[in-house]
Amino acid sequence: MATLNQILTGLTIIAKYDSEELDTHIFETEHDQIWAGAPGGKSITDITPEDKETMRYMGWFIANEDGPIDTFVWSHFT
Repeated sequence: MATLNQILTGLTIIAKYDSEELDTHIFETEHDQIWAGAPGGKSITDITPEDKETMRYMGWFIANEDGPIDTFVWSHFT
């Protein structure tokens, strides 16, 4: 089960990179999974190794074709 800290930390990092792409930003939920970020956005392409490590440590992963989102965004099981 995801903690509030895991979700908020991930969303904070995503927003740090994708805040300029709000018109294409995704926040979707389905059952026990969330997807967040701009499809193929800077949170995927320009993320620092440190932030990427933090995302993975917090349980986030890059999803493609998992559920309703068919492009690269961050995902987390809740």
